[in-house]
Amino acid sequence: MSGDTFPILSSLDKPILRESVKAKAKEVLNQLPEANFQHCFQQCKSRMERCRDRQGEYIEGEKSCYWNG
Repeated sequence: MSGDTFPILSSLDKPILRESVKAKAKEVLNQLPEANFQHCFQQCKSRMERCRDRQGEYIEGEKSCYWNG
């Protein structure tokens, strides 16, 4: 991260910032019903598999397929 781009963030103590982000993410994830989390996880897994199978080729309706392989 460039100090010029994010001067406020670059002045923060990075380990503390990282821990607060991890704590907030954990808090939010723990509030999700398990069924919702499982559904989202399976959708993400399915999209990644389709992206892999097509070697990153664009899939109509899916704008999140990038391949570095």
